[in-house]
Amino acid sequence: MHKRQSLRLPVQMPGSSQFADCSASRAQQCETVLLAQQVNDASRATVPELLTRCRYIRQNLNCLLNYTALCLPLEQKEEKSQVIVSARKYAYATCEDRDAVKGK
Repeated sequence: MHKRQSLRLPVQMPGSSQFADCSASRAQQCETVLLAQQVNDASRATVPELLTRCRYIRQNLNCLLNYTALCLPLEQKEEKSQVIVSARKYAYATCEDRDAVKGK
């Protein structure tokens, strides 16, 4: 019998030197950070704090998106979809709306 090897695909993530390598522990770290960020209250953050937080959220969302797209079978992708949708909504409400207002 052949032993199944994990597939490692070096994919450069936009704006980051990180690579998606199908590491479940890295994906779990990204997911944990996203969930923790959603619990934190961003309403009192200063503009620099908010920009840093939003950059961090986007990096971890990209990490989870890449891992899900490249490394998971369809049935597991569906499990991650709730986390991804929730994180996208949070990123939009926290970052995109505020970025647009800040730019005016």
